Amino acid sequence: MNIKAEAEGVNMEVPISADIQISGIKSDSPVMRVAMSTQIMDQKMDADMYIEGDTAYVDIMGSKYKAPMEEVGVNYADQIDQIVIPLPEEVLNDVQIVENADCSKSVSVVLNQDTFTELYTDLSNSILKNTGLETTPDCTFTDIKVVITVTEDGYIGAYKISYKINMSEEVDGETYTVVADASAEVEFNNPGQTVTVTAPEGYQNYPSIDEVE
Repeated sequence: MNIKAEAEGVNMEVPISADIQISGIKSDSPVMRVAMSTQIMDQKMDADMYIEGDTAYVDIMGSKYKAPMEEVGVNYADQIDQIVIPLPEEVLNDVQIVENADCSKSVSVVLNQDTFTELYTDLSNSILKNTGLETTPDCTFTDIKVVITVTEDGYIGAYKISYKINMSEEVDGETYTVVADASAEVEFNNPGQTVTVTAPEGYQNYPSIDEVE
C-alpha cells in the first residue's frame, strides 16, 4: 500500500508493506502473523503481530504486549478484502487477456469514479487515514486502474489497484489543494497450498497492554 501526496509544493510519501501468513481464515480460530513496515519522512517503523483467535501479540520496535483484537484496531484480513474485490461483469467486457511467461494471465481494467466509489470506498478511506487525511465532499478520483493476475492453476496471484486523488484540505483556516497518487497491491505466494504460521518465540509471556501503558 502506498500514497504519494503533494500539497502546495510540499511532498509526502507513505509506503506500507506487510508480509502476511494466514491459516484457517474462515474458521472460528484463525491464526495469523504479520510483519509490517512503514515510513513517514525519515521515521521508519517495523512491527510484528501474531494473532490467535481474538488475541494479538504485538512487537513494535522491541516493545511487546498482548491485547484483544478490538483494541489493536487493525484487521489485515479485512484490509485484504478491501483490496481484492470481484469486479462487475460489465467492466470486464472487451478487456484484453495477456498471457505471461510463467503461464499466468493478466487483465488490466480502467474504472470510472462511480464504480470506484461503489467498490473501494473502504480502501480509499483506509489509505487516506494512514496519512492523517479524510475524504472531503469535493474529493475526486481519476486514473483508476485495476490489474489482476491469475495463476496457471486458476488462483489469483496478484491484485493491484492504482488511482489519483484530488481534494482540498483545510488547515488553520487555510484551504490547500491536495493531489495524491495511491496504490494498493496484494501478492499471493503459493495460492491453494497449506499455510504454516510460525509463532514468535516467547509470545505467551508478552505482558498485557494495560501493563505497558
